[in-house]
Amino acid sequence: MKALLFLIALSCSTLTYAQKLKDYLPSLAFTFLGGATDGLRDASMYRMDGYNNFWNGKHSWLNKYKDRKVSAGPAYFGSTTFLAFTTDAPHMANMFTHQFNGMAMAYLPSDNNKKLGHVFLKVLAYNAARQAGHSIIYGLIFKSKYKDPR
Repeated sequence: MKALLFLIALSCSTLTYAQKLKDYLPSLAFTFLGGATDGLRDASMYRMDGYNNFWNGKHSWLNKYKDRKVSAGPAYFGSTTFLAFTTDAPHMANMFTHQFNGMAMAYLPSDNNKKLGHVFLKVLAYNAARQAGHSIIYGLIFKSKYKDPR
């Protein structure tokens, strides 16, 4: 909860007199979603042992190939190149991350304030939104099963 309040306060602190929080909401929301899908990619790579071949990123990359054998060649046209996102969760999540980041840039409101402090606060706000999305997926939903032996 403290992180969410910090995120809201930080986002509000980047506004100038001519800008409103609602102008930034679409861009911040897409940034949050980009972080969430990046968290899903990380979770599929590091925290999904025991899941099927689509979700377990340690072995899902083999889905790109016929019978999961590299020597057999691509499973279907484009499975090793432009359609790789259809073969496993890490590639799919990575594709969505890029799409959401692009949408965040497309919806970024124009801003003539180029003062270093203002730019720095906006960078912090967008990083906080992205990290919030990543942390919810990777840190809360897919908690580590491993305990620190110390």
